[in-house]
Amino acid sequence: TFYTGEWWAFAALGEPLRIPVPARSDIHVAFDDQLVVLLREDWHVAGQPELRAGDLISFDLAALLESRVLPAVRIVFRPSDRQAIQQLAIGRDRMLLNFSDNVVSRLVWVDRTGGGDWTITPVSLPANGEAAIVSSDEHETAVLLSYQDFLTPDSCLALDSATTTAPDDARLVRRGTAHFDARG
Repeated sequence: TFYTGEWWAFAALGEPLRIPVPARSDIHVAFDDQLVVLLREDWHVAGQPELRAGDLISFDLAALLESRVLPAVRIVFRPSDRQAIQQLAIGRDRMLLNFSDNVVSRLVWVDRTGGGDWTITPVSLPANGEAAIVSSDEHETAVLLSYQDFLTPDSCLALDSATTTAPDDARLVRRGTAHFDARG
């Protein structure tokens, strides 16, 4: 149907392999040898952690293609009851996740540790606004965002995944025309 589907991988010189994820899931990307999947329904797999609708998960794609058995699944990000994943962007060294938190946009960098676990680092944005990832590339460190709130006109912000460590790390590139004076 429109909301369900099957995902297949075609390994070199091998038979096609159905990716063993629920019919209601979205495969986002392969990043750092991991296939990153957004679950749209709960998924119960023997020997794996509890996986719920809304979870962003990953597993080793090369191991799956080699053994044809689902490897260990890791939870990348589990939203709370008031959160929902909106976008996932891939940069050269890390991923950027955009999610709504009680109707407010939040951005976090997502990185893999040496042990294979995922870490989350918040990106500071002005309060109570709406952000969207506009542009990213798996070969670049730059990510462009669109941002606006009740007092801020549409703005284009830039993040650099290679140097972003400060709490206020979004750089203003361009801002639309203000149609009123927000100072009062």
